[in-house]
Amino acid sequence: MRLKFQEVLMPIAILAVICNSAAAFEFATSRGIGMGQTLVLSDPSATSLLLVPTSGIEPGEWIVELGGMREYELSELNCAYLAAATRYGNYIVAVGISQLGERDYYAERTGKVSFAYRWWDYAFAVNLSGLEYSFGGNYSSERAAAAGLGISYYHHRFYLGLAADNLNSPKVTDGSPAINPQISLYGEFIGKETFSMTARATFEKDESVQLALGQKIDVSRRGAIFWGFGTEPFQLGGGFDFWYSSQGALTYAFGYHPTLGISHNLSLIYHFGKKKKPDDAFE
Repeated sequence: MRLKFQEVLMPIAILAVICNSAAAFEFATSRGIGMGQTLVLSDPSATSLLLVPTSGIEPGEWIVELGGMREYELSELNCAYLAAATRYGNYIVAVGISQLGERDYYAERTGKVSFAYRWWDYAFAVNLSGLEYSFGGNYSSERAAAAGLGISYYHHRFYLGLAADNLNSPKVTDGSPAINPQISLYGEFIGKETFSMTARATFEKDESVQLALGQKIDVSRRGAIFWGFGTEPFQLGGGFDFWYSSQGALTYAFGYHPTLGISHNLSLIYHFGKKKKPDDAFE
């Protein structure tokens, strides 16, 4: 049964490589599938700092994130990723690597690095991404590289972010169509109590506008719950954050697609250099 599944998936995977889509360069984030791919800009993870730079990371702080995602409950589409971010003065650097699929069959390997500078209430970043498709020992690998920009701004309870990806319109092969640039606008409003609202709008040539809305609610000093949904295609999700120490957190997120089913994401996040929670957070 497994062989039959792989024989069917192989041409689909090859077609996915040739298709004009920016999705291949997207890097998974800890809360992404649970919040409609919106971002909590005020409380970034290492993976979200790869997309949009924010002031949520303190000077001298390191954030390390290790995660795994199973898309649509298919083991053949398992994704593992590792990311780290740090801030030195006004400079923010984030790096990440990920792999989707199986090394001996079909796999997508992505690497991304972001360099950002914080100026007053703004942060500006440039990022570079590399992507490799492999189809097992019987097929040659294909590679592509993409360049992007990120900007963020915050004022009191409002955070705004912009991510412009694939600005060089990369191609996977010489004969394949160029991958269109993609622009995403992010927003976050922090409420007076224990919640924040997040939003996203993504624009790409010849594609419908993707819209998303999310919410994060702090239920205690130990953790929070979140939910969200996105359009084009429609997906609904949720999840939680749990602080198991003053510097370490576990995040679980799930997303539901009406046709393809459920995806799961689990990540461990640890903060060095600066405490993310006060010493008495769990008293």
